[in-house]
Amino acid sequence: MRDITKRKAAEAALRRSERRYHTLTSMSPVGIFQTDAQGQFVYVNERLCHLTNMSPADALGEGWFDAIHLEDAAYVRRAWQKAIESRQPCRCEYRLRDHGGKVTWVIGEARPIRDDDDTVIGFVGTVTDITERVLMESKLRALNA
Repeated sequence: MRDITKRKAAEAALRRSERRYHTLTSMSPVGIFQTDAQGQFVYVNERLCHLTNMSPADALGEGWFDAIHLEDAAYVRRAWQKAIESRQPCRCEYRLRDHGGKVTWVIGEARPIRDDDDTVIGFVGTVTDITERVLMESKLRALNA
């Protein structure tokens, strides 16, 4: 016989941690994503799907790029590629657009995830809707013009 008490406790702690992570990502008011080391999306939360008007399956890999406004796509791709190659954080303000023409301004931010050997194994990031702020700034500029 072997005492498996420690293993069972570790498994229970892992299940609690996974439940907490799922709860946090499902209730968050921001889009959340995780990528692999090559920058391919491997996880997106429900809020990111709402912002991009995509299903989780469609947003994975590089599918999320399809939601970026055409005028911002090249800029975002360059910034994202630079972050992946340099293994550095990335921050961009850009527009998303859906099939109906609705435009949503967002800030996308990502930071590298490192393992115990300091090797980048992916990125984790957020996409935050800033449309109200952008519209208010535009109105203020118009009033001051």
